[in-house]
Amino acid sequence: MFKKNFCLNNCMAVIKLDLKDKKILDELDLNARYFISDIAKKVQLNKEVVKYRIHNLEKKNVITEYRTLINYGKLGLNLFRVGINLIDITDETINEIQGFLKDVPSLHSLHQCDTNWDLVFTILVNDKRDFYKFYESFKGKFKKYVETQQLSILTDEQVFTRSLAPSAKKKNAVLDYCQEKVSFDKTDIDILQVVAHDAKCPLIDIAKKLDLDSMTVKRRIEGMVKKGIIAGFKTEINPRVLGIKRYYVKLGLFDTSSLSAFSKHIATLKETVAITDSIGDYDFEFELEVADYFELEDLMNTLRKQFPIIREINWFSPLRTIPPNAHEQLGEIIPSEK
Repeated sequence: MFKKNFCLNNCMAVIKLDLKDKKILDELDLNARYFISDIAKKVQLNKEVVKYRIHNLEKKNVITEYRTLINYGKLGLNLFRVGINLIDITDETINEIQGFLKDVPSLHSLHQCDTNWDLVFTILVNDKRDFYKFYESFKGKFKKYVETQQLSILTDEQVFTRSLAPSAKKKNAVLDYCQEKVSFDKTDIDILQVVAHDAKCPLIDIAKKLDLDSMTVKRRIEGMVKKGIIAGFKTEINPRVLGIKRYYVKLGLFDTSSLSAFSKHIATLKETVAITDSIGDYDFEFELEVADYFELEDLMNTLRKQFPIIREINWFSPLRTIPPNAHEQLGEIIPSEK
């Protein structure tokens, strides 16, 4: 079983991938649960060679995790995001704030950022009252350090596969967090807790963990895919190891009447890895991966020329990403239906 702490740091040697590794990563990104034999056939390599190369990519921290894309709306959950700028802080204070957040069971993500926001984090909750209780507790401890804050509710997200090899397919999974809740039970939640950040976990290992049989696990996973609870199985890489930097870009627009065409254009960019919609934030936001800030600036200047509707550009890049808690606590966040 492969599972790794996927905190990022800035001091990593850049690794150059050959075409074979790129093809393997592209196939894994399309579906992290592909059998080794399936990948071997697609990339035209021996099965043992593919297995060795994947292990090597994990060992070198190129592959950081195998993530299950969960459609939280189907579970009746809400995803709240907070961006904060801090004042009058010391290293001890920032560690205390991060320590507080890392202990929150419903923490979905936590980024320490390089500009515009000091911290950006998301909280996965059953309803807005749960978020209110959490945020009142947070402010009770740290309000004096918060200079500015921005709250938003994520409504949907498109997650794109990377195209590392020249002929790679680009595919997107759509997560609609506003969809109606579907039926599920405790066994479904137990399985999600196992595969959320270990999507490649073999059926037999999941079955042993949960005292089930492999066929039951297989049927349950297939059932959750059919219901839309699971939108896909994605392989995450550490962009810094490959000399790539991820930016979260937020745009304010003069006019949203052509937003659909603009969104379709952003989706075609090879650099785009996600597009997110939210309530209470900017008009449009997306994530992209480029070599450096200068490439980002060139891309933004090109977009401004093509689309004069862009009024304001805001961005941040995570310096450090903290592993979440929420998926291991799904059973506590939302009770099962049966």
